[in-house]
Parts: sequence; C-alpha cells; structure tokens
Amino acid sequence: MITELAYKTYFGVSTAPTNLTRLEFISLEEIKSIMTCDIPTSTDDNYDTFLKALMEQINYFDVNPELLIYLTTGGASLGKFNEGTNQENRKSKDQIISPLTYKILLNLSYLKSGMC
Repeated sequence: MITELAYKTYFGVSTAPTNLTRLEFISLEEIKSIMTCDIPTSTDDNYDTFLKALMEQINYFDVNPELLIYLTTGGASLGKFNEGTNQENRKSKDQIISPLTYKILLNLSYLKSGMC
C-alpha cells in the first residue's frame, strides 16, 4: 500500500523508516481494530485520504517506538481479565492511535457504526 516514495513525498523527507513494511503492517492492524467499516480499496473515493491516515499512523509509531514494544510484548486479555500484559508498563497518557489518524478516520465516517 505505502511505498517508500509515497512516504517521503507525503512528509517531505529524504528517507523513509527502514522498517516501513513492518510499521505499515502494525499500523494497518491497529487501524482495522477500531474501524467499523472495511478497509477501502483503490477504487473507493476515500482511498487516498485513508492512505494519508495510514501514513500518519506509520509515522506515529516511528516517532514513538515504545508503543511498538507495548503492542508486541503483551499477553492476552478477555474482558477485565489480563494475563501477562504489559499494561502496567504503558503510561496512561500513551495513545496507540495517532490523534491525527483518529481524526481522519472519524471524518471519513470509518469509526461510526452503521455509516459505511
């Protein structure tokens, strides 16, 4: 989905993260976990805007690598029961989803049930 050139062009930088493929995968999985719609395809009207939200999330994880540690070293949870999670190591102010990614998805109505 996201190429190195697209990333560099969007952010106006000369290099993309060296782990771009991994950051894209983790970002997309996080976004899918909060979306109430299917991921748009290249034929959808909002596809380009969705890609911007994805790039913002990739950048957010690149700038905040401690969030990746939290996401990838946790255990399992079911309801209020948590087994071996890293929750206590995560600061309460840490947000997994980039605030800008959230706003973009909200404006696309991808976070509202029944609006897809």
